[in-house]
Amino acid sequence: MSNKTFFSFKAFLKECNQKDVIKRLSIYLASSWILLQVLAITWEPLGLPKHSVVFLILGLLIGFPLFMLLIWKFHLGPLEKQDEEIDVLDENRDKKRGPFFKMYFWSFGLITTFCIVAVISVIQTNFGNTVTLPTIIKSNKIAVLKFGNNTGDETLDVVGKMSADWIIHGITENQVGQAISQEVIEDYESVLTTQMDPKNSEMIIKEYLKPSKIITGNYYLNDNELLFQCTISDGTNDNVIISFKQTICDADHPLKCIEDLKQTIIGYLATESKQKLNIQDYPPKFEAYQNVLNARVNRENDDVYLEFLNNAIDLDSTYFEPKLLKIGHFYNLEDFKKADSLRQAIIPSSAINKRQRNLLNFYEALLQGNNRKIYKTSKNEYDIAPFDMETNASMMVIALQFVYKPERIDSIYSAISMKGMDLENCINCQYRYYIKAVADIELKKYNQVVSAMQPVTKIINDYYLKTPLLVSYVRLGNHDALANILDKLKVTNTINEWAKANIDIAKEFLLLNNKSKAREYLNSVLTKKNNLTKNILANTFFYIEDYANAERLFKELIKTYPKNIEFMAKLLIISEKLNKSLETELYHQKLNDLRESYQYGAIDYALAQYYASKNDKEKTIVHLQKSIANGNRLNLFKFQHDFYFKDYINSQEFQELLRFWH
Repeated sequence: MSNKTFFSFKAFLKECNQKDVIKRLSIYLASSWILLQVLAITWEPLGLPKHSVVFLILGLLIGFPLFMLLIWKFHLGPLEKQDEEIDVLDENRDKKRGPFFKMYFWSFGLITTFCIVAVISVIQTNFGNTVTLPTIIKSNKIAVLKFGNNTGDETLDVVGKMSADWIIHGITENQVGQAISQEVIEDYESVLTTQMDPKNSEMIIKEYLKPSKIITGNYYLNDNELLFQCTISDGTNDNVIISFKQTICDADHPLKCIEDLKQTIIGYLATESKQKLNIQDYPPKFEAYQNVLNARVNRENDDVYLEFLNNAIDLDSTYFEPKLLKIGHFYNLEDFKKADSLRQAIIPSSAINKRQRNLLNFYEALLQGNNRKIYKTSKNEYDIAPFDMETNASMMVIALQFVYKPERIDSIYSAISMKGMDLENCINCQYRYYIKAVADIELKKYNQVVSAMQPVTKIINDYYLKTPLLVSYVRLGNHDALANILDKLKVTNTINEWAKANIDIAKEFLLLNNKSKAREYLNSVLTKKNNLTKNILANTFFYIEDYANAERLFKELIKTYPKNIEFMAKLLIISEKLNKSLETELYHQKLNDLRESYQYGAIDYALAQYYASKNDKEKTIVHLQKSIANGNRLNLFKFQHDFYFKDYINSQEFQELLRFWH
């Protein structure tokens, strides 16, 4: 056995040379250098990415330690095996190979570390520290340049100055921006004459004034007419933001063109922040836009609301939004004929854009009772503006009541946070809470309804917001909570609203087949019968099955309201219950005679109630199907919530009709 020999770095290099390691590594480095030189010259002519050389450097750095492993695997490894075979034959051989291989992998580790550091450095230099262009802070400065006179008539130069002044006045008066006039630009020119070309207005605007927008325009003379053209450009990159439609007026009355142009420009500036929600291809005139804003503020006053909408249309006949709002207004008033005539008055043309056409299709479907199309067109609008409160609330109503998708309501509702919302001044917030609660009732999440609606009803005293609570308390069997709500209603609301709450609770107990409990609430109403309206009292007698008194009152009501479908249906059911066959036949005919347009299945729904009261399942389901097909809507006291149909709710036929519009 020979003594161990000290293995120096010099000896390591010598053995690397003997084993052709240095030769192989030199070939790798030389080849890498040549590749880099070639790519540095050819990447651009070859159309390669700008960072091609960087990617090659990274690849070569990563590849170097991998190449060392390959040398070990395919060259040094086999040599080691040969040496082991020699060692078996010659035990006295000086074994230097052990220290060599240790030194080789120590060197491999060192080189690998160096390559990793180099790779990180290259990435950081070329990608991590990429220079980010400074974010341009949008200012509200708007440069308004004097309009160019292209008429060839110098006497009309004043029109260009007048145009700019008029627009600046409109911007300032309506506070839609900070106007920079031509005079301001000329003032800068006068003090900067020693530094630059005194007439270089563009340089002065960009380097010193830095407006967010620049308004420019020209006017031409065609026979005896002035033609005005105007654009708004981005103040930072000269890109045209909008080119307005040409404005034409009599050459002797240029102020008409200037005023129209000013209205259009101010209208655009006032609405540009709402471009995603804007249904106009071109901005409305500003005064028309102001009237629409005033209409929205006065929505609760029908006459004032309509007056503002009509003013907006008179001021700008191309303004689409007030026309649409009028359709919606009359639809909400259930004047469907008027709403439909207004819709048909908007003649589709090439000027109507895709979104306007979708909204017209929405109202067409709404007025025809095509619930599937209502959902589709409403979904198109919702996809554009899911965070708009009114659009979001409408989508919730349509998803639940028109096509019965209670499982969809939570995701729509969650798109807008209700945190910090001013419920008293946000009608759509209240609607959203209500629809969410009704959807949760459909999903049998009664405790969730209670926790959500209790704080809402403490702020808003409207009865309809309390109905989900009433239904949930009945389903949960919480009679103390029901009594508490009724006690508060007695104090805070009218006696008729208190009575209606009792009737609604009674109907819920009838739905649960608990007649005795229903009678308790109905008898409570009768204790106040001298203070109740005829309608409330008639319904109370009807649900308590005092048909004689109910008939007397409904006959009085039908004289006053001869076309009231509900009253006629109640008289039909009463006459059947009292075995008055002739009157039953008469009311059946009268109910059918009430059929007309825009009823959305109301007659068939009433007939379904009648046949359900006779336990005629087949005819009940048929009329419910007709009612749904004609656009009837599902709500908290109809269809699956109507006690008339309690025996059929779980049947396959009934569940299928709920999903009719899917």
